[in-house]
Amino acid sequence: MTTESRMSRRASLKLIGALGLGISAPSVFFEPAPSLAGSAPHTLSRTIPLMSTLVSITVCDSSRDLAEEAQEKAFQTIRNLIPIFNRFDPNSRVSRLNNSGSLNDVPPHLMQVLGASRDLFHQSGRVFDVTVLPLLERQRESVVKTGRLPEFKEFREAIKCVGFEKVTFAPGKISFAHSGVRITLDGIAKGYIVDQAAKTLEKQGVKSALINAGGDIRAIGGKGSVPWRIGIRDPHGRKNHARTFDLTNMAVATSGNYENYFDPQARHHHIISKDLGDSPRRIISVTAVAGTAMLADGLSTALFLSGPEKGLKLIDSLPEAEALIMTRGGRTFKSSGWDHRAA
Repeated sequence: MTTESRMSRRASLKLIGALGLGISAPSVFFEPAPSLAGSAPHTLSRTIPLMSTLVSITVCDSSRDLAEEAQEKAFQTIRNLIPIFNRFDPNSRVSRLNNSGSLNDVPPHLMQVLGASRDLFHQSGRVFDVTVLPLLERQRESVVKTGRLPEFKEFREAIKCVGFEKVTFAPGKISFAHSGVRITLDGIAKGYIVDQAAKTLEKQGVKSALINAGGDIRAIGGKGSVPWRIGIRDPHGRKNHARTFDLTNMAVATSGNYENYFDPQARHHHIISKDLGDSPRRIISVTAVAGTAMLADGLSTALFLSGPEKGLKLIDSLPEAEALIMTRGGRTFKSSGWDHRAA
């Protein structure tokens, strides 16, 4: 382990302690195969704590100087975008929108993510909904304090504030049509930030790279002449990974019930259905592959909420998107083209 890696890990542990958060192992991760060694003259990897997780950027290039410069610029892109989307930062644009109910100076990055969220809201049959925050916060507070879900009266009050149809778009402006509406972009913004970091690498001339932000992965090219090998964490914890597959010029993200949960049994977690008022029980892990990390990120959540059957209909309706869904009891559902990726 390099000195930088040890320092990054120590910094990450300090961050976890300061925030009172638990960062689980990435649910999706790349697995360097021995046969890939030496496929590029220089393979430069660096990992630092960002976005409440560990972000790794690996660049392969014949020029070490280009790889180092491109890598640092990609990390800086991530740092520049975090203040827009971080709902825990009272000065972020998302926090300002949540607190005031409107925002007149919406930056293009935020508008793009909200536009993509609106599209996925409709594509998923209104299942993927970034306005679920009031319900999520009410659920988390009740479970942490009492071990139980909120009373029906509390649920009814929270659900009044949920529904993407309450978000109004205008040129450069976003507003909420109902008081108490609040959004969380946790299920899609990290993927967007990864995509922007990938664009930064490409602008620097990088042809081969992999970005892994806590399991949201974007591949540029392959590792030399072969694809990147990606492993999906086993949600049951019985082995290192449940599946492996190859990735080239695509993105992948996983949503799981083991990532951020509010009770020791992991029954209530960060993915919550506005219809149930609770976390879905049947699915334990969804891995989505798509052309962008933002779409893969959003799809993994949408499919988790939709259930296997409806989820596969959604994924099969989208070009170049695939998914693997794991349920309690060990059953696995795959999209029509998944087996072409499996290794």
